[in-house]
Amino acid sequence: MIKLKELVKHKCDCGNSCCEVNESQQDKIRAQKKFQSLMKQEGNLRDRMFKLEQAFLADARPENVALAKELKNIYKTNVTTFMRDTAKLVKKLK
Repeated sequence: MIKLKELVKHKCDCGNSCCEVNESQQDKIRAQKKFQSLMKQEGNLRDRMFKLEQAFLADARPENVALAKELKNIYKTNVTTFMRDTAKLVKKLK
């Protein structure tokens, strides 16, 4: 395989493999696998957050209900938005 620096210097137009630069799909595949792992971890985090919310709601005082709603909103605005943005970025990866 020819290095990019050599290709730029070489100025070859023969049409063989020495004239091409091939990008590897390995980076995209690696990123997709890492994102899948991140999705699993986010699922576990979401389950734990719901269990924590249920612990807040076990004593149904108005203050605790408000805290449970706030917890859910914080999760939704931060973690869910992060996961959506990350999914978009992984799809754009070439």
